[in-house]
Amino acid sequence: MQYLGEEGSSSELKGAVVLSSPWNLDIGNAMLQSTWIGREIYSNAMAKNLQRLAEEQHPCLSQVPGLSFDRIRKCKYLHEIDREVQCPTWGYPTEGAYYRDSTSVDVLLDVRTPLFIINATDDPVSFSRKILR
Repeated sequence: MQYLGEEGSSSELKGAVVLSSPWNLDIGNAMLQSTWIGREIYSNAMAKNLQRLAEEQHPCLSQVPGLSFDRIRKCKYLHEIDREVQCPTWGYPTEGAYYRDSTSVDVLLDVRTPLFIINATDDPVSFSRKILR
């Protein structure tokens, strides 16, 4: 969705479907960490999967300044992986800054391509609006 918002009417796509958009990563991260299932099951599993992916991509990722595989291997949660991988890779000072910049809700009004978006109300990252009430 970031691409569609950034390209606006210049997008070459005729239409798009987005499944499980993390509308606001900063709030989604807070919601994920606020429950035991979100933190210990979902965030922990995502961290383990991303650690495996980082190991597979070690030759390429080891060239990123500031990236430490020792610190990546010690991460337990998704936000820790984002801090150790996304921040040095893209130059963000914190994972919160990365989340705020990657939030798709901010570009939604700039999308000019027909767009169909589907989200589950129980998605731990793409939270339901009723949760915030």
